[in-house]
Amino acid sequence: MTASLPSGVWPAMVTPFTDSRDVDWQSLDRLVEWYLNTGADGLFPVSLSSEMYELTDAERVSIVERVVDVADGRVPVIATGTFGRQISDEAAFVRRLSDTGADAIVVNAAEMAAAAETDEQWAARIEQLLALTDGIPLGLYECPIPYHRLVSTKTLRDVAATDRFVFVKDTCCDSELLAERVNAVAATSIGLYNANAPLLLESLRNGADGYCGIAANFYPGLLSWLCENYSTDPNVAAALGRFLSIADYLVRAEYPGGAKRYLARKGVIETVHCRSTSDSVSEDHLATLDALESEIEDWRDRLGIVPVSD
Repeated sequence: MTASLPSGVWPAMVTPFTDSRDVDWQSLDRLVEWYLNTGADGLFPVSLSSEMYELTDAERVSIVERVVDVADGRVPVIATGTFGRQISDEAAFVRRLSDTGADAIVVNAAEMAAAAETDEQWAARIEQLLALTDGIPLGLYECPIPYHRLVSTKTLRDVAATDRFVFVKDTCCDSELLAERVNAVAATSIGLYNANAPLLLESLRNGADGYCGIAANFYPGLLSWLCENYSTDPNVAAALGRFLSIADYLVRAEYPGGAKRYLARKGVIETVHCRSTSDSVSEDHLATLDALESEIEDWRDRLGIVPVSD
């Protein structure tokens, strides 16, 4: 069986850019360390949060190489490797990313078939990709771009049966479907990581392996505490879950610019530039982020989470 990945918190990483919109490698190094020091159990560069569609192939490879190097085996690293090309080209890029030392390469579900195409057509392309990628561990990502393709429970079972997939970033945002999917991959090599923070506590109770999403760019430590302690301290977990549900609406606003502004204010990254959207963040949202940070600090104190030197 393909080796499983650790449960817990997997940040969908942002990509820092310099004033000239090049990748800011020094900020990226500090960002990796911040994630690791604040509770991340794995790292997901080259995701939608990373503005992956605004990166060149060379940048995608170099970013993954850098994250793997800085992480230095402390946590596993995964990265998206499919971008709407012919299957032979997709497979070549999957192999190229795997050569960086990444632990798994993630398949964007929406890039394996057009919106009007059937699950059977989707599955046929997955079979082709598997045949061309020489046993490389893979993940599955229900990315909302170029369109939001949710895999059926049957398809997920079929994917699990290949024994090649180790990771699913679930974006269904439906508690019943999440529970059904968890059951579908139980006792397989696949870890299912919920991208929806408001449903995180419920999904953990139902057997999900953890969280992979944008909130880990703001308070990975709180998410990590919940993943580790939801069953042993249920009353505090329930209160934290309520806070995370409210906070999620705030962190999604003006994203990823708001996340970069938040990280810059903490001294983690140098600049706040984006390629996929405007750099500007409204004054109202900046005030919201200040208030949110105060609440985050209160929760850190309540949970006994030692602050990280930024």
